[in-house]
Amino acid sequence: MGLAALVGAAAAVAQTYHGSGTVTAVLPRVHQLVIDAGDIPGYMAAMEMNYAVEPARLLDGLKAGDRIEFDIDGKTLAIVRITVIRAGK
Repeated sequence: MGLAALVGAAAAVAQTYHGSGTVTAVLPRVHQLVIDAGDIPGYMAAMEMNYAVEPARLLDGLKAGDRIEFDIDGKTLAIVRITVIRAGK
């Protein structure tokens, strides 16, 4: 495998996907969020599903109804960054 192929493979592994959606459930015991998310370009179409969250402390203070933006690590497929853009009621 040439250097260009190795660099390309490393870039694919390091991919980060950006999404946004509404939290429908917080599952701290299993380090997960259920999010009704819009399209996540390059990753998946809009849908509601469970997402792993690492580190688990990112779940602190989140609640159903919060509108969030988040990043998914392409290697672990876990959410690694969460920003609340509008708190739920």
